Amino acid sequence: DVYASICEYIYSIKLASDPNGMKLMSLPSISLSSSITRQDHKMVRAVRVDDESRCEASILSQLQLLEQERDTSAWQDSSVHIKSDAKGLNEEVFITQLAVRSQAIDAFFQLHVESILQSHSVATDLANSPTNSSKSVFNCHFQDGVVGDVCFYRAPLKSRERMREKVLEYVADEYPNWPLVGYILDAVRCSVVVKDAGQLLEVLSWLQDPACGVTVCKVKNRYARDAQVLDGYRDLSVHVHFKGQNGLSIIGEIQLHLLEFWSLK
Repeated sequence: DVYASICEYIYSIKLASDPNGMKLMSLPSISLSSSITRQDHKMVRAVRVDDESRCEASILSQLQLLEQERDTSAWQDSSVHIKSDAKGLNEEVFITQLAVRSQAIDAFFQLHVESILQSHSVATDLANSPTNSSKSVFNCHFQDGVVGDVCFYRAPLKSRERMREKVLEYVADEYPNWPLVGYILDAVRCSVVVKDAGQLLEVLSWLQDPACGVTVCKVKNRYARDAQVLDGYRDLSVHVHFKGQNGLSIIGEIQLHLLEFWSLK
């Protein structure tokens, strides 16, 4: 596969010859820096498990069984109604909760991540960002004295259908804690693209600064030597706990990309 071969060349030859690349490759593939690792955590509550939601999940499961009895074939190929815990409780209630929360908070999340990048920028406005564009470009100061472009890309919300697919994957992988929707940490997400490994590590440090307004919960480093990658593409995902101006919270994902990899997309 040509694509995978190019990715491997960038990683094993170019990145490995850069001291900062070596540093990036030596970081753990998974690191946890907070106890907030699920959407149903008491500090987040993007997914809420209470007596009412348990009752709703149970009712949906019972309705599902009735529908299956009426028309087995109609349910065999459907991923809409998912039961994933030992009690057979349906996940659709919690998919809806996370979908609604992500819609309510996404604009605040995107603007806040932009503001973090802007705080390290030469300019004080978004002059390089066309109105209604999904992309912003910031000329940022880095510790080595270089001023470089940092590109920010807003990503669409994770759809309910994709959430259902993820839950089914968690069922297959036997994830332990219900509701499984709580494991979905990228309902709101964005991407940041930089030129080299040194800049990527510095942007990571900006996000890890307690003063930046987000709390890093988990880092998934696909640049690590022991990282599992399917097609050779590598990036670094930062899962952060964010509280919006509307008082709502969510765990969102900020993907950090190297330009050479990103350009292959």
